[in-house]
Amino acid sequence: MVEIPEGGIWLPVPAGWVQIPAADLADPARREEIAEQYPGSGTLLAQTDRLNGQASPAFLAVDPLASSRGEPLAANLSVMATQPSVGGPLLDFAVGFIADGMAETLEATAPPVRERVPTQVGDAVRIRMEVPPRGGHEIVAEAWVIGAPRATLLITLLGPRTAMNGLDPDAFAAQLLRSTGSTP
Repeated sequence: MVEIPEGGIWLPVPAGWVQIPAADLADPARREEIAEQYPGSGTLLAQTDRLNGQASPAFLAVDPLASSRGEPLAANLSVMATQPSVGGPLLDFAVGFIADGMAETLEATAPPVRERVPTQVGDAVRIRMEVPPRGGHEIVAEAWVIGAPRATLLITLLGPRTAMNGLDPDAFAAQLLRSTGSTP
């Protein structure tokens, strides 16, 4: 589990994935290194620049083996944070913009499916997208927009299904925990 202080949560991270904190994601030189090292991450990091400061990258975890397996996209788990934390109808309103933007960025082949889901950290809407395979690999593209204790979070799980090592998105969401200042 990794603490995401910007959101006031603990996040489960797959074993062996490289963890990249918010400070590294804010550093242009470090972002360039990340883009070179992990396939597909440059495009995704560039999309965060289009947000014009409305949300900021809070965390990234990346499968370090993507390049050696020849995958066109490194499996990753990312967290974006924005203030304030919203719930109820405001969360649904925000999700509409986020889902449309993600679908465009990921070249979704169908409209995103949105559903309310319970989490231990706050109101949440899950977004499931169908995206075209990349390099012959089926791609998992799931996201949660959560009115967490300290911010509204966009948590995205993206990458080749085979690289997810059986990671179940429902089980992942069930493991999110509120931060209490101590390790869970």
